[in-house]
Amino acid sequence: MAIGGARSGKSRYALGLAEATAPERLYLAAAEAGAAEMAGRTREEPLELAAALRAEARPGRVVLVDCLTLWLANLTRAGRDVEAQISELTKVLSDLGGPAVLIANEVGAGVVPAIPLGRAFSRLAGAARPGGRRLRRGRRRGGRPADPAQAGAAARHPVALIRQNA
Repeated sequence: MAIGGARSGKSRYALGLAEATAPERLYLAAAEAGAAEMAGRTREEPLELAAALRAEARPGRVVLVDCLTLWLANLTRAGRDVEAQISELTKVLSDLGGPAVLIANEVGAGVVPAIPLGRAFSRLAGAARPGGRRLRRGRRRGGRPADPAQAGAAARHPVALIRQNA
């Protein structure tokens, strides 16, 4: 997983990681790209990310997901049960049929949002990351990344990789 602030190089880093992982790549966009040059290499999936990953991941092809943060915003805007969607994504990632690289914006390293919706979104964004805080009955529980050194680097550097199933 590549995480970082806006314009930090996380997408470029994730693409390089995907290129080194498998000969075939699929770009799974949480946004609606709409560009003709992306046809065939991009699947737009603003809401059903777990199902799309389950369907598209396979040996020899890496799925590059851009980005978890936008996916969370889409779920929130659509009135979906975000915590249930995060749980489903976590289950799918633990038994994926092929490699995947996920991109997310770092939203928890800055100022605490002033409004309740901003604080809730920041909490959910942390929970959506592998190794991030896990949600249980509306409360946070401390999560732990597979490699604490890499997770600590995320707070100090614009891009870090967190391995879920190392």
